[in-house]
Amino acid sequence: MNPDKLEQLLRENECTYLDFKQTQYPFVNDEVKSELLKDIIALANADSGRESFILIGAEEIRGQRAKIHGVTVHLNEHELQQLVNSKIQRPLRFSYKVVPCD
Repeated sequence: MNPDKLEQLLRENECTYLDFKQTQYPFVNDEVKSELLKDIIALANADSGRESFILIGAEEIRGQRAKIHGVTVHLNEHELQQLVNSKIQRPLRFSYKVVPCD
């Protein structure tokens, strides 16, 4: 993800390939982890024909640029990959990237 792509997404509304989360997903136990897993799988199953994104630390404001809240704690991509791919039958290709903004 480059800054231009992020800026483009911040100006869009939530849809089948885009989800906004104001705060970081807590990654402390299976019950809480299931929220993140559910959101990732929902985007993967939407079959929008495009790349899908969850923008963490951003609040959707319909018709305007999303409000940036930012996050101070980041998930470990390796642990996230393990969680998702241990819960589904077919491996899912995705990544977790930290992108500076504002």
